Amino acid sequence: MAKFNISLTCEQATGTATPFLVGVSEDREWIDGPDGKRHPGSTIGTRYTVLMLQSECAPLVVKTPETTPAVSAEEVAAACLSGNFIRVRFEGFTASPYQGRNGLGISANAEKCMVVTPAANTSKT
Repeated sequence: MAKFNISLTCEQATGTATPFLVGVSEDREWIDGPDGKRHPGSTIGTRYTVLMLQSECAPLVVKTPETTPAVSAEEVAAACLSGNFIRVRFEGFTASPYQGRNGLGISANAEKCMVVTPAANTSKT
């Protein structure tokens, strides 16, 4: 996996400073077992999946060292099903493009994730 020496902001990577959150999960380390297979180890943070608006809403996974997520996976799933997507903001966000087996990708990390507001509350009529 070849990384490029380019660092992107959240707005450059996702098309907005407050992207739509569509998934939350634990980020686990992977350990090589005695059977030669990789097994999940301890939790090392949280993985937030957001949408990249300028890339036909492709998903982007942002890893943080937070062991307690800013919002639960159940809350995210309920918001997505109701169409009231949750918007988040990341502190210390950095993203870098890389060349993988399946073409170009983006690797993203942040120090912290904060819930800004559900998307339904962002527009005023």
